[in-house]
Amino acid sequence: MFLAGHFKIQMSETPRTRIDQRELDAIVEAHEAYLKAPGRSDPAKLSFFDLSGLRFNGHNLSQADFAGSSLEFATFADLS
Repeated sequence: MFLAGHFKIQMSETPRTRIDQRELDAIVEAHEAYLKAPGRSDPAKLSFFDLSGLRFNGHNLSQADFAGSSLEFATFADLS
């Protein structure tokens, strides 16, 4: 826990699953297929993953769930 101004912020201690760039690319590819044909699959569920340092460049990530994920040093350039 740390203090930010007058607020106490409790950092999540939930363990996060680490995935590599190859696994992320497969998930993002499936997510983009979902966006083209909703109802045939589900949006990407990336909640509580360790996504630090991974590249999300050039992808449409609308409706993807990143709740509770670690995105430290991840890159998000040229998103659609």
